[in-house]
Amino acid sequence: SADAEVKRLTTREKVSIMELAKARRQLIMTEDPLSEKAIRVNTHSGRGMEACGNFLKALEKSQRDLRLRPANREYRQTFSINYKNLFRGGTRHYRVDILEAGVSMHQHPVVVANGEEYELSGDAMSNSEILKEVWSELLATLDELPVRGAGVAAKPGAKIHRAKVVQALDNLDTAWANFEKAYITELMKVQQRARGLVAQAVECEQRLSALEARHSEEELSELPAYQVEKRALVQSIGKLNSVANIQRKGRDDLTVGILDAACELLEACESGHRNAAAPFVEPGAARLLAEQVVESFEELRDYLNEVSNHLDLLHPHLCHNEGLVAQLVRWEETW
Repeated sequence: SADAEVKRLTTREKVSIMELAKARRQLIMTEDPLSEKAIRVNTHSGRGMEACGNFLKALEKSQRDLRLRPANREYRQTFSINYKNLFRGGTRHYRVDILEAGVSMHQHPVVVANGEEYELSGDAMSNSEILKEVWSELLATLDELPVRGAGVAAKPGAKIHRAKVVQALDNLDTAWANFEKAYITELMKVQQRARGLVAQAVECEQRLSALEARHSEEELSELPAYQVEKRALVQSIGKLNSVANIQRKGRDDLTVGILDAACELLEACESGHRNAAAPFVEPGAARLLAEQVVESFEELRDYLNEVSNHLDLLHPHLCHNEGLVAQLVRWEETW
């Protein structure tokens, strides 16, 4: 019977469920233009995000107090180091951003990185729909509970039915874990592709370094493969610059000819001859400009070499990597 159901609740469980229902009343809801139900939580305002965060904390506490076993989250072992730092082991660790993505993915089925749109998979979309459905069911279940001091009148005769609450919580946790797995896996794929420009530049630099290790400077000057790889690296840097360098123009039309001219000018300065590449430039000024061109190129190569072993730590939105942007700003300025 319903009365027997209530009696099976311990005092701690009942208080925890009541607090969860109270936190639910504090959520700020926004009507979903694509649904008849107002199931979307407002997380765009400071109050809305705070209320949602408080609700998710109360949700986890209720599940612990009811001694509910978390859904299997072993899939997190396959996450990149960045996501492993965000999601701790097998704990639920509900996050506002995951909830927001789950219940609103039908409105934004793409991820944008470096100005390019990536369409999310059917697996992520279907798990999003399931999460949205069980989320709505959980809120409806909590709305039926008696809440004191929340400023909202409970339904007449409302009682806490443990089995119903437990089922709603279990369903939500299972759906949440399934969506989290599909969504984060999808994000990792997108981010790997978004970092592809850096990976491409790293590969070009490594091929160039390999040639330099096997040949003398004199041999390199006559080696077609070296010229090809040097041109490829400059082109890769140009692509990177066009995407990541938001502090300047992000030019991608700076060619290897600039580097070659700078090297020729430096050689001419060493030999004491005026170079045809800059016949009207004072030797001191010309040498300084040429040195800066070569230095910025070499510094970028050093940077690419340093990040080659931890590309997964780079922010997928390349313009958010301060070290990369700083190198590209200097490169564009000097070139």
